[in-house]
Amino acid sequence: MYIQRALFAAAVIFSVFTTSAQAEDHFLDGVFVRGLVGASFSNSASDFATNSFTGAAASIQGFDFGTAPVVGFGLGYEIRRNFRVSFDYSVRTGFETDTIETLALPGSTVDADHRTDTFMLNGAVDLFTLQHTLPVPVTPFLTAGIGWTRNQTTDYVSVGAGIPFRLEDNTETGFAWQIGGGFGLVIAEDLDLDIGYRFVDLGTFESGRTFLSGTTLPAPRSNVAEITTHELTLALRYTF
Repeated sequence: MYIQRALFAAAVIFSVFTTSAQAEDHFLDGVFVRGLVGASFSNSASDFATNSFTGAAASIQGFDFGTAPVVGFGLGYEIRRNFRVSFDYSVRTGFETDTIETLALPGSTVDADHRTDTFMLNGAVDLFTLQHTLPVPVTPFLTAGIGWTRNQTTDYVSVGAGIPFRLEDNTETGFAWQIGGGFGLVIAEDLDLDIGYRFVDLGTFESGRTFLSGTTLPAPRSNVAEITTHELTLALRYTF
């Protein structure tokens, strides 16, 4: 009798743990995580120019912030076999202002460093899968997203032939969006390598308006530029 009770108890415990594990697997089914690295090539959408300044404004025409690495990670869900959504965070460090002003302060060099953090809600659609003559299945996809950006600028310094000055650092927040596409390669069970391109609108970088040294200019001013980027990325995506 004792042995029968012990066997019955063991069977109940095994059944509870099995049911719990199955429920957990079902709960995670379709959830994916991913990590991303890449390069971000800036392309200023507007001249880098001053505002709120009494007199002629300085300008840097056709300016860009150079190239920066981009790193990110995301958490998402595969709604259908060919459609998924994710919440993604990316950070870009290494953008910089390092050039010459051309109008009101000719010959003056300007310098500042920039960082941007983005939080995006993204959707991706797989178009079709190629696998008959390829070593691994390859799936082209399209992606788009909207979200929020936080753009930081260090102290903005101008020295040289013009009027030397330093503007304080500043942080701007605002709307961001992106579109892109790429190819997904199956490299192991539940593990994909996504090779992608995306165009990203990061919003506005702007210096502070407080002069920190060396100027007698008659009114506060800031240096403003809207920035977009072209990005090439590699992402590992694991689906539960």
